[in-house]
Amino acid sequence: YLQKRGFTNEQMSEMLAWMEDNYADGEEAMFYFFNTYPDLWKGWVSEDVAVRIEKAL
Repeated sequence: YLQKRGFTNEQMSEMLAWMEDNYADGEEAMFYFFNTYPDLWKGWVSEDVAVRIEKAL
């Protein structure tokens, strides 16, 4: 997972701006990230883990 995980500076800046604009904490940002960037994070985890994450959202 750690070797696969990555995102661009632009994506990180967008996340931080969203957090600031929405007065969001880390948990809210996590939900926003998973819902906004599924194509990104699904490449970091196995298919069964991705399914469990989607069900939890």
